[in-house]
Amino acid sequence: MTSVHSPVGLHVKWDGVTRAYVMVQPRFRGMTCGLCGTFNKNQNDDLTTKENVVEKSVTAFGNSWKVNPACNDTQPSKHPCEMQIQRKATAEKLCNRLLYAPFTRCHHTVDPSDGYIASCMFDVCGCQQGTQCLCSAIAAYVHDCARKGIVIEWMNPNVMPECSEYFILVYLTRLFFTFFFGKDLIYLGEFQSNSHQNGSGSILVWACPHNYF
Repeated sequence: MTSVHSPVGLHVKWDGVTRAYVMVQPRFRGMTCGLCGTFNKNQNDDLTTKENVVEKSVTAFGNSWKVNPACNDTQPSKHPCEMQIQRKATAEKLCNRLLYAPFTRCHHTVDPSDGYIASCMFDVCGCQQGTQCLCSAIAAYVHDCARKGIVIEWMNPNVMPECSEYFILVYLTRLFFTFFFGKDLIYLGEFQSNSHQNGSGSILVWACPHNYF
């Protein structure tokens, strides 16, 4: 995952596909505004416009924060699953896997119905490379579970065969650590890196079990 750090206390991460994370230090709590929300532990006012009005429309909210007023407003568009109706059934079937094992071990902490399945369907229906967007959407849920201390081992053919192109590399990496250290790793996901320093490529994210070393 490509990361950018700012000395003012801002950290931005992007997976190269569909996910971006913007993080600021706790000292900025209640001091932010704009497209990333208010950072005040109240999600109900995150869509506050530049005119200090809480919007219900994401499009209207985004338009209010235009840097250049001369730019045309973005117009509301149909949901990708309505525009690509032939993809809807497949997207629903694939994204609903978040409702089943091994993801169930995180349900009590992170509810997949709280936007994760809807976002997954949006991405899979609207993405030309549906499988890539599927894996990124599933990884978003796994990432948030990991932040809560719940690690899910999901990259295996029994759970997500659509992401199987990464399985051989994952297996070889785990085999290396098992052979040399006598212990296994837990695979969290794969992200695309497009940094200028390293070129385009993939980054595998792993977790070490407790008391690994």
